Amino acid sequence: MKTVKNLTIELSGLRFFGHYGLYPVESKWTTELTVDVSLQMNLMAKDSIQLQDTIDYIDIYRAIETEMNHENHQLLESIALHLIRKLKNMDERIQHCKVKISKQAQLGGPSNGVAIEMEY
Repeated sequence: MKTVKNLTIELSGLRFFGHYGLYPVESKWTTELTVDVSLQMNLMAKDSIQLQDTIDYIDIYRAIETEMNHENHQLLESIALHLIRKLKNMDERIQHCKVKISKQAQLGGPSNGVAIEMEY
């Protein structure tokens, strides 16, 4: 059976609320973070693909949600690193993982927010 390369699963616009941030003022207010995740895996070519052949989207979401409930992360970069580790460890078929985290930030002037993107 041939292997299909680079099946991509994306979950986008996941919203989480908590006390994330480095500065003391950030712990006083609830911050909204938006998370986008892209996972790439190899898939066996079959006439019919079943759930066990891929990764359940709900399992991916629950792994992300569990990590986002840990509000002890101060930097977006730290959250992204933990998410990548958690997702890569959930299934050995995952070849590549990309995480983007966005938030509104007080930068001293008008902005649409900030975002970081990390991949493995």
